[in-house]
Amino acid sequence: MTTILAVDRDETVDVNPPAEREAVPLAWLKALDDGDAVEVWAIGNQRLRHEASVPGVPELLAELGVSRVRPRVLAAMMRIEWHLHDAPGLRAMFAATAPRVDSGMMPPRDERLRLLADLRDGATDHVVVDDVDRSHVDGWTHYYPWEFVDAVRDGTVAFDADVCLDG
Repeated sequence: MTTILAVDRDETVDVNPPAEREAVPLAWLKALDDGDAVEVWAIGNQRLRHEASVPGVPELLAELGVSRVRPRVLAAMMRIEWHLHDAPGLRAMFAATAPRVDSGMMPPRDERLRLLADLRDGATDHVVVDDVDRSHVDGWTHYYPWEFVDAVRDGTVAFDADVCLDG
C-alpha cells in the first residue's frame, strides 16, 4: 500500500515557508520518502527535487514517456526556475504571466497531478500539499501546508509507515 504525496515547495516547505503560517518540515519529506509506504514527489518549484532527494516533473514525464521536451531544454527550464527563486520580482512577474502561456513543454500544476495519478493509479491515497487550493483535482486530497502539519501531528493524516515525524 502506497500513498503518493505531491508537494509544492514555495510557501509550503520550511526551506521557503509561508508568512506567519507553519510549513511542512523538509525533514518529514525525507523521512517519509525513505520508507516504503509513501512516495514523495515535487510538483512545484523543482528545487525541492534536490533538497529532498525526491522525483519531480522531469522524472514524471520520463516515466510516462510523454515528454515533448528535449533533455537540454528541460534542464534549461529547471535552471531558470531555480534562479527565479532568488529574484522575487521576476518570480512574481513570471507567475502572473505563466497561466496565460502554453508552451506545450511543461504541464501546468493540475495536469502534473493528473499525470502522477495516472502513473501511480495503484496507490491507496493521493495527497497534495500546496499553498494554492488543489481540491478541485479529482482523486487528490488537498491540504494547505499548515493544515497538513496539524493533521499529521493530531493523527488525522496517518501514513502506513514506520516513520517517526518529530516536530
